[in-house]
Amino acid sequence: MYRPLPPRISVDELIQESLDRSNAVNSGDEHYVQPILEDEVIVDNGHWENGAWVESNVVPTDAPYGSGLIDTALDPHVASIDDGIRISEEFIETDVREVLMMLTTEANLDLVMDDNVGGIVNAQINDLLVDEAIEKVLMPLGLSHARRGDQVIVAPPDPSSPLFSYISVRKDYRPLHIDSRALMETVPASWLQYVTSIESAKILMVHAPPRITDDIISRFASIDQPIPQVVLEAIICVVSPDCGFQFGLDWQHAVELDGAKSLALGATGLALNGTVSGEGMNQIFSEFSSTSTFVKLLNEHGYLTIRASPHVMAKDGEQANIAINRETFFSVQPPGTTGNNAVFFQQDIQKVDAGITLDITPHIRGDVVTIDIEKAEVSEDVRTANNELSVNPFPVINRRSVSTTVSVKDGKTIVIGGLVQRETIDRVNRVPGLSRLPGVGYLFQSTQRQTRDAEVVIFISPRIVRSEGS
Repeated sequence: MYRPLPPRISVDELIQESLDRSNAVNSGDEHYVQPILEDEVIVDNGHWENGAWVESNVVPTDAPYGSGLIDTALDPHVASIDDGIRISEEFIETDVREVLMMLTTEANLDLVMDDNVGGIVNAQINDLLVDEAIEKVLMPLGLSHARRGDQVIVAPPDPSSPLFSYISVRKDYRPLHIDSRALMETVPASWLQYVTSIESAKILMVHAPPRITDDIISRFASIDQPIPQVVLEAIICVVSPDCGFQFGLDWQHAVELDGAKSLALGATGLALNGTVSGEGMNQIFSEFSSTSTFVKLLNEHGYLTIRASPHVMAKDGEQANIAINRETFFSVQPPGTTGNNAVFFQQDIQKVDAGITLDITPHIRGDVVTIDIEKAEVSEDVRTANNELSVNPFPVINRRSVSTTVSVKDGKTIVIGGLVQRETIDRVNRVPGLSRLPGVGYLFQSTQRQTRDAEVVIFISPRIVRSEGS
């Protein structure tokens, strides 16, 4: 409904107004402003009283719509309007339509009801405002109402109802941290009809009665929190059998901390003897900084070889993958493409990986990280180590893998050992000078191929990285 506008000006006056504005713009006078319809407003309800237009629930025409989570500009719902009328009634086994007509008539309000409104009311109303009384009556029946000026609209919260748009509001929620599909899983099944997920825009649109809309939006906001992440630091090293060192059983070495031996082991014949302090073991192999320093020192002195020291960040509950692999390609000819009867030649190239693979999923529980090691695998192509298999056109892969679940405190270290990897080493012995003679140099050199099994040891340390507010 619109307020009556002022009398329309004549065409001559409009022409003169246009000329004045054009001259003002051309002369640079930016202060010449005379907006048309500057007092126009949209009203939900109004009436003439004593020769004047009386408005209620005025909404300005320039009010923003669709900005933010709550569209308050066109929200017609008022929690409770104090009309100065308070109601005290008692209803026993009374039809809800009759009750609504009695309440609205007593408050001098117009009533608009959906055809599906029905039910029996048993309620006692003591000195309540009209909107509060109507809400108390409708609450047990699962019905909703909205107030538009002097109109009370009652309908079931069903999107198929023709009055649904009058009793509902729309709010849009844009997830910041959690995937929209995960948020949809938190909505009760009976409320899914009110939520629309727009995947391309990453927006969840909620269109429902105000109470349900606020509940769903509040549910989304409480769940959509920053997700803590875990930095997984790893050291992958190889211990050769001829280096004289084994993790946990070092036959000839001792570790000293603060001038005192913390770890000393030795063997005489078949007798094993040694000493170890609890503090020493805790200091060396608990904190990753101490562990990494110790392992790097062993690498510098030739006791082991560090293959890689990767760092990877993973979200809580999401998988991280670390792979140090060698790709081997081989060809496959489908049946019917070989032989004298073959008309077309077809060849497919396949790939197989061999090396070291880690599939890890961290789960944060306070300051403890549960690491689900889905696969810790060591593999190699044995054709390079076996002359009998070298003529085989297809790769032969030996795989050794473990899977486990371990809980460790933030920053501590876990160790995976016992994974054996077969290494092939070619030792070339040459006679200096003579081995480089052209044509006969090969007579003064020999190549010896050695195959040995080396132990792969993996150190993993999780470190929790919490975002602000998580």
